[in-house]
Amino acid sequence: MRLISILVGLSFVLSSCSSYRVVSLTRGIDQEGEVRDFYAVAENNVIIPEYVINERGEYPTDPGTARKCFEERHAQLEAKMKEKYKVPGDFSYGTKSVLLGTAFFLVFPVAYPLYYFGSEKGERSPAKYFDLMVHGSLPRSPEFKDDFANF
Repeated sequence: MRLISILVGLSFVLSSCSSYRVVSLTRGIDQEGEVRDFYAVAENNVIIPEYVINERGEYPTDPGTARKCFEERHAQLEAKMKEKYKVPGDFSYGTKSVLLGTAFFLVFPVAYPLYYFGSEKGERSPAKYFDLMVHGSLPRSPEFKDDFANF
């Protein structure tokens, strides 16, 4: 009985919080002409460009810089981004994440070996497995709350 109350409490806490994470975007060519990976920050699996892009509209080329930009800008931009973009609610997104995480934990002994042998060497970890299973391979692009706001 105690275990059930702990799990219910944990799921309540996890499902009522926004999820912010640094995500890898597609590869591209930077201003020096080199092919690099670019990084952004996703809130509840929706990319919010304003958190990380610089004044020229460029994304950072390493996850540490993306995290630093997000931490510097998050407090001042959060309210504006909630007004501008449609982002899934914290509770609904968190509940889905908790349920999917639990389901993928239960099938972990069968699914993880398939994931392990099917992925590249640098991508083989239980944390990356759960991230991929719960959040999907790519986060979504944001949708505007008011489609006519940019005209």
